[in-house]
Amino acid sequence: MKTFTLDTSAVIGYWNKELSGSAVEKIIQYAEEGRIDLAVVTRAVADLDHDKNVAHKQQQLQRLKRFQRIGTILRFDTPGSTFDGPDFFVNEKSFNKLKNILFPELNKNDKKYMNNLYDVDHLYGHIQAGRSIFVTSDSHFLNKKEKIREIYGIKIYTPEESLEQIGNTEKI
Repeated sequence: MKTFTLDTSAVIGYWNKELSGSAVEKIIQYAEEGRIDLAVVTRAVADLDHDKNVAHKQQQLQRLKRFQRIGTILRFDTPGSTFDGPDFFVNEKSFNKLKNILFPELNKNDKKYMNNLYDVDHLYGHIQAGRSIFVTSDSHFLNKKEKIREIYGIKIYTPEESLEQIGNTEKI
């Protein structure tokens, strides 16, 4: 069975109707039917934590519970990352290698530093879990997908491209 990891950008874009919802919706449907193994990385909770609308954030966190969660780097100061959960200690060398591929100029003073670091966390968790297809709408990943495939052997696809991997050739 193919293993897919939904990046937060894809699932939030679908929930907020910013993306073509039918591709993500079909991927979720196929997971519920048992045709694919679908998960999100625990860092998705931290991504949702930025929402200032408390009611909306609670709704999103509740929706997130329907997905299997895989761990990523344990960060004690990060929402959703817990010592007693699936998160794990990091191999700094391998993490930094991935970070330098995605964000070679990443600087702690950048306004989006933590967002970009969390992006690395998502993909690192996916890689460490040995999953095969990372589903995203985020250009940070999509622009580097060939290099990441070459080094790590994983595939990064948009939701629409992911449907093709499942075997669905319908137009969406």
